Amino acid sequence: MLTSQTCGYPYARWLSDQVDVIAAPVYDVEGCGVSEQDDEWLRMDQPYYSSVFIVRASSDFAKLEDTAGKRLALNGYDSLSGFRCLVPLIGDPKHWFGACRISGSHRASARMVFDEVADVAAIDAVCWALLKKHEPNVVSALRVVGWSNRYPAPPFIIGRARTNEMKNKLPSVLQKAVSNASETQAIKSLFLKDILPANNSEYLSLSNL
Repeated sequence: MLTSQTCGYPYARWLSDQVDVIAAPVYDVEGCGVSEQDDEWLRMDQPYYSSVFIVRASSDFAKLEDTAGKRLALNGYDSLSGFRCLVPLIGDPKHWFGACRISGSHRASARMVFDEVADVAAIDAVCWALLKKHEPNVVSALRVVGWSNRYPAPPFIIGRARTNEMKNKLPSVLQKAVSNASETQAIKSLFLKDILPANNSEYLSLSNL
């Protein structure tokens, strides 16, 4: 395998000595595209993303802080968008919530809230956009109570042993692939707008979450 994409938190914690970051995606959905230092929330030109906090529409929760002691659905403890993104806002989620229930995916987490198996979930902005497009019946029964901070988008990575020439060329190849296919259904279905060069240093601080 030449390149793949990973979550930023596992990269920073466990993969940074095995692979290098070469690029990052820019997604054209609400909650993506700007840095934490940028006040223009909807400007879609940078490889950042965030998570939306969802509850059942029928619940009494008005904000994330109202869910203390309740049941969290999460895709995995090593997920930046589904778990670690909560840390700066509430501290250790395992202590904040009354129960943490692993779903295995963002879609499954949303359905656990929908099915009243859980009370709240953090869903990354792209998965939330996909849910709104493909499962409107589920989304209509849910409600947004907040957003996480914004973080570097899940990076494209390459094996540490690959040549520097390949590492330097691949970001532009990926970018051209998206640009040349920007009108295709496959690219549109992923809400992928661009792929920009990125490097290891932009992700290493995520290990502190």
